[in-house]
Amino acid sequence: MRKGFTLIELLVVIAIIGLLASIVTVSLSSSQDRAKQAKIESFASQVHHALAADAVGIWDFDDAAAGTANDTSGLQNNGSVSNATATADRNTNLNKAYNFNGRNSSIQISKVLIPNGDSTKTFGTDFTYSVWARTTNTDALFRTILTQKMGGSNNCYTLDYSGYDKQLRLVNNGGVSITGVKVSAGTLTKWTHIVVVHNVVANTTRFYINGVSTPILYGGQATWCTQVPTAVFRIGRPAWDSATNYFNGDIDGVRIYNRALSSAQIQQLYAEGLPSHSLAQYNQ
Repeated sequence: MRKGFTLIELLVVIAIIGLLASIVTVSLSSSQDRAKQAKIESFASQVHHALAADAVGIWDFDDAAAGTANDTSGLQNNGSVSNATATADRNTNLNKAYNFNGRNSSIQISKVLIPNGDSTKTFGTDFTYSVWARTTNTDALFRTILTQKMGGSNNCYTLDYSGYDKQLRLVNNGGVSITGVKVSAGTLTKWTHIVVVHNVVANTTRFYINGVSTPILYGGQATWCTQVPTAVFRIGRPAWDSATNYFNGDIDGVRIYNRALSSAQIQQLYAEGLPSHSLAQYNQ
């Protein structure tokens, strides 16, 4: 009668135990990963819905293949597309963004999205711009990304970029003189998330590039508009009707909110715009 294992039998038993342990470990790890991912997605969804309630307009351009620019915020602030062409978005999805040719491309929304304000804040309003953009343009012109048209050819709260100066601005000429705020943005040859936060109470304008707050180079105070806005908001085109200052590059994921978003909310917006695997890494 045998009273023990042979060496071979003992090795087989050890191997089986090790295999079972690895299966249990993988199962636990997989379960933990799924729980973590579910938590991340739940948090992102909560933030998204909370922000959506304050959205003036959301244009993700997922309908670019059809040549339309519908607002998915529920407010039906749909855009009219002129000479902009569908292109791949920041996640390489085909026909999910728009390319602007720098000459006559634009998207126009026939609505006042940013009300006017003055130095007494009587008509002032908080707002946040959020947009993904890229361009290889290097000329000295500040080319328009977003703008609210005012009376005549004036503009208010125009977000534009100069590839030569490598600067972003928020400017207006809707008052006595042109005023603005500038930041250093570097080159925008890769998809870049740009956020501008206009805070009436604090009387400040802040920029965020790829989720990071960017120091002001010039200005620092909010830019006030004193004229009555017209029902024209433009993407990729300046307020005045000329062949200059059109944006030359790609634009995606335009969002406008009627309040000043916090740093945490802006970082979440940036993370949401990344591929799903990057979102998981960002929230670890």
